Amino acid sequence: MSATSQNSTTVAAPSDPFDTPLFRELLGLVRKQNDTLEEHKKKVEEQLEGHKQALDEHGKKFDVLIGDALKDDQPYDHKGIKDEPTWSALYEIATGKMKEEAEE
Repeated sequence: MSATSQNSTTVAAPSDPFDTPLFRELLGLVRKQNDTLEEHKKKVEEQLEGHKQALDEHGKKFDVLIGDALKDDQPYDHKGIKDEPTWSALYEIATGKMKEEAEE
């Protein structure tokens, strides 16, 4: 055989080892699993958002309960010096005491 006859013969290309029905089925299953995981991720994120909102609401309610519980333990609410309702209440108390002393 001559050198040209060896070059002219074609060597069969090796077949693709990944081009099998079993491998294609495996790829399909992996894609399906990825889709399922994406759906699951979305549902979990929705649930977490719902839990976050519930915790925020409960935290606000808890703050109100703490404020109510501490309100009775506090001597008074701090208000500005020009708070009219405070001065009116103080005036009423002072005039009441003066009337009591005047009656005695």
